[in-house]
Amino acid sequence: MLNRILYRILEGVNRLLDKGHSEYMKARMNCGKDVVIKENVLIYCPERVTLADGVAVGGGVTIMAQGGVDIGEHTMIAPGVTIMSVNHDFAEMKPPSRSTQRKRPVKIGKGVFIAGGAIILPGVKVGDSSVIAAGAVVNRDVPPNSIVAGVPAKLIRERYRPNVRARDKDNLTLFDLGVEEEV
Repeated sequence: MLNRILYRILEGVNRLLDKGHSEYMKARMNCGKDVVIKENVLIYCPERVTLADGVAVGGGVTIMAQGGVDIGEHTMIAPGVTIMSVNHDFAEMKPPSRSTQRKRPVKIGKGVFIAGGAIILPGVKVGDSSVIAAGAVVNRDVPPNSIVAGVPAKLIRERYRPNVRARDKDNLTLFDLGVEEEV
């Protein structure tokens, strides 16, 4: 009985600490309205992160933002995703611990869904309304309205409503994809 009580108390304290940590991180980042950051999110250099309105970051996400990370409106990031804007420069003939860091910004567009375990590498731009499949390793830019998967990530198909004419698909908005914007 006493063990259960102690467990519940510690569980509550952990929830408070996680909530306090996400609020602390939000205060250090450039955050829009209605941003949700779940527990166990690790963000290096939060001052170099911009989260637009309605961004949701799942638990266990790691963002290495030394090179800058910009995430657009209504983007959802599932648990276990890694976003990196920095890497070691392996062209140098030095051990990795002594090598120079290469910082390249990551830009993720509006209405993007990044599924669990995906990895976004430095310098990548993900176009609006794209989907990154679970476990994908994205090392190149992703065009808007695309679905990519694999290691390395490759285009699977374009994403748009079947009733959208081919000539109009370059001009899709979040509304066209079923996301309502506030007026």
